[in-house]
Amino acid sequence: MSLYRLLLLENDFSNGIEIAVNILEGTIASISVLLFVSLFLIGSPYLFYKIPTIFNYQKTGITLASVVALLFVSTFIYIYFQDEFFSKSDSIELLAEQDIYLSDDLKIINNESSGGIDGYNQILILEISDLNTKKTISKFRKENNGSLTQETTLEPQDCTKQYKISINPDKKQITIHVSSYIK
Repeated sequence: MSLYRLLLLENDFSNGIEIAVNILEGTIASISVLLFVSLFLIGSPYLFYKIPTIFNYQKTGITLASVVALLFVSTFIYIYFQDEFFSKSDSIELLAEQDIYLSDDLKIINNESSGGIDGYNQILILEISDLNTKKTISKFRKENNGSLTQETTLEPQDCTKQYKISINPDKKQITIHVSSYIK
């Protein structure tokens, strides 16, 4: 084998090791965060139980631990079913952020959201009336050079929010895609 081929193989091997190390570091970081959160979720109710029982207040400890555990469980239930709690008034507020105001009623067809520590995505599909469809189409065409899609980016203090709103005149639907990223 030539020296050139050996150098190429060594370079590929070191790149492979570097990629594997990066993946392993990310996995270790994820596991450590998961372990910390698990210890916090288990340890907090236990401490709220244990500290009062040391001073012979067992019923108080049980009550405090139950309340703290119930708060944790209800928070996770809310986060898990967040799409189910999204209401018409929330969608009206979301449209108002983009200066879109509807005069008639609307119907939520689909709402999907996903998020993590560093960002959040939401896709919302609304069914609107004929009058609102015509008003929104004329507003979009006037402001976006005839396009039925509007894209805006807002940058509050700590995050970047990107909105992509499109209208489907045949189905009388507005699709809103919101992406929010922490700076």
